[in-house]
Amino acid sequence: MAEPVTSVQVPSLTHVTTPHPHISYTINLRGPFRSWTVHKRYSDFDALHKDLTAEMGGAAPAVQLPPKHFSVFGGTTLTDPVKIEERRRGLEAYLRGILYAGDTRWRRSKAWTAFFGISETVAGQDGAGGGAASVSGVAGSVSGLVFTPAAWMTEYQALRALTRDLRAHVTTRDRCSAAGDVQGAQSAAVAGKQGLRALEGRLALLEKGLVASDKQVVAKGELMRRQDLFGALVGEVEGVAKALSSSMMSAGRTLNAHAASLTPQQANERAALLGNPSPTPSRRFGTGGGAQVNLSSMEPQSLLEQQQLMMATQDDALTTLSSIIRRQKEIGTAIGQELDLQNGLLEDVDHEVDRVGARLGNTGKRLDKVVRR
Repeated sequence: MAEPVTSVQVPSLTHVTTPHPHISYTINLRGPFRSWTVHKRYSDFDALHKDLTAEMGGAAPAVQLPPKHFSVFGGTTLTDPVKIEERRRGLEAYLRGILYAGDTRWRRSKAWTAFFGISETVAGQDGAGGGAASVSGVAGSVSGLVFTPAAWMTEYQALRALTRDLRAHVTTRDRCSAAGDVQGAQSAAVAGKQGLRALEGRLALLEKGLVASDKQVVAKGELMRRQDLFGALVGEVEGVAKALSSSMMSAGRTLNAHAASLTPQQANERAALLGNPSPTPSRRFGTGGGAQVNLSSMEPQSLLEQQQLMMATQDDALTTLSSIIRRQKEIGTAIGQELDLQNGLLEDVDHEVDRVGARLGNTGKRLDKVVRR
């Protein structure tokens, strides 16, 4: 199965003059265990759209591909920065529409993997949901990696993103535990532990790359800064590891404490909803119970009616409980979608901050040159 893509951005573009003038779009991709960049021109996007449409039996992606020409009379857009920026945003929305589509066939298609040059030999799971691959797959994908100074920073940013994903797993586990969703909590815990093992392996490689940077052409101040960044990252990973290793019994104790803190009225309402009557003293040493005497003295028809009434009451309670659970599921789904949206916005803000920082750095260098003159 092809390596999944968990995030895609088209942050910038470049005007290319050879072999003939055109615009090359920079596409930043992120997978579960690495980040990489590809460069494509509009004709490549157009070919992707045609291949996807053909492979999906004539169906088109949910987000339309921006047009080649913005004017009905054709013409070039190379000299119009507003139109160029509009096209860049449209291309980014087009790729994200495919990545986050509900139908997973789009991002599993051959046209999609070929467009990004994704290797078919790297194990992984489907698309935008991410997920942890096997530890052997992680080792195979990064074991032979030799970090350059720029590649080290790229890997560092990728590991920071993975750490945030692990914290999201911890949050999901705790939220499911508080809601009584044992299966969801266990799934989140397993996914978090698998991701932690992969993260620890890559963290060791990043440390080796940091030691190797000492022998390369890296300024002393930059090396010290990277050592501080690495130390902070190690601290974050250790904190996530402690959170993941916390026992599920703590969640159970939280639930028990919550149940114990209920008022008598709330406890009665909860018991009526769940169909659990208040505990009654059990019969000991052969002492007969009044309920058994009453049931044994009832006529068969009356006993049948009594049983039917009890079953109807239980059915009503089950229907009420099902509606409550369904509503909680809808609320959880809405919260999850909102969190995904907010995470995407935070990634965009983080990327824009990096871009502005790079531009400010270049501007500072130019000002230094002007001042020296």
